[in-house]
Amino acid sequence: MMGADKGKMKVRIRPIRKEDDRQLGAVIRSCFRDYGATEEGTVFSDPVIDRLSLSFSNERSAYFVLEAGEEVVGGAGFQPLKGGDAAVCELQKMYIRSDFRGKGWGRALLEKCMSEAALAGFRLCYLESLPELKDALKLYEAAGFSYIPSRMGNTGYYGCTLFMTKTL
Repeated sequence: MMGADKGKMKVRIRPIRKEDDRQLGAVIRSCFRDYGATEEGTVFSDPVIDRLSLSFSNERSAYFVLEAGEEVVGGAGFQPLKGGDAAVCELQKMYIRSDFRGKGWGRALLEKCMSEAALAGFRLCYLESLPELKDALKLYEAAGFSYIPSRMGNTGYYGCTLFMTKTL
């Protein structure tokens, strides 16, 4: 678990709990609205965002929340890529509330996911995104993700049009 003080508020990264689900769903939806991002065919319209703790309870899966005080303000996770090679994971549902962006927390969440994915035996991380999510794309590029021409696996998110990978 990692953390830092933000004024008097303790900010930390920790594993997801069932009671986080509602707040995470709200954070994810707010990010799509903040960026005017495509909602159809993306996680925005997937009911899984209201039950992420269950979705990430499978073997070789993990989800981490960014918590400020008692409030969930973001999160990110990874799972084996559906329909993909066993050595490939997918970075999923990485979103941070607007007032916590640009402070290094996205990088910290991404690093936590990548290190835990490597420990789980994955050799490659894949992600799908949208052109509207420019800040996230800059973060992924800075972290060493490279664009690839087409999707991998079968994520079901036909609205996503950008695909990236990173060797772990």
